[in-house]
Amino acid sequence: MSRAQAALEFLTTYGWAILIVTVMIGALAYYGVINPKNLVQENCIGTANFQCVDHIIYSNGTVQTILRVNIPEGITNVQAVCDDTQGNTATTTPSTEQFNQDATMIVTCNIDTTYQVGDLKKINIDITYKKIGGQFNHTDTITIIGKVQQS
Repeated sequence: MSRAQAALEFLTTYGWAILIVTVMIGALAYYGVINPKNLVQENCIGTANFQCVDHIIYSNGTVQTILRVNIPEGITNVQAVCDDTQGNTATTTPSTEQFNQDATMIVTCNIDTTYQVGDLKKINIDITYKKIGGQFNHTDTITIIGKVQQS
């Protein structure tokens, strides 16, 4: 009888401890202490060819980023396709302007959607371009993670 009692006390003690820890984690999540929006930092992830200088996401679906060109030959025929994680996309008008190395360019996409102010959004920007003097299209992907601002 004492072995059964010891086993029951062991299970009860650990059961209460697990219940208390679960309730504490639930309370922290409910009050927003454990919230991915608070843990993830805003970020713009460029490539070797494009350095992110600044970015912003507006509640009306407008996404703007400033990129610095790191391609020695420079680029032309630039076009961007922006998409969010919900399947919304926008394509910019192709630009025939030439951007030399270290030049900055502003990419603006008007995604046909609305976002909630303060939400955390991830936007992928596929930039298609040609090197000056080149014949082939190249594509790089820029990733923006940011909080939505009031438009």
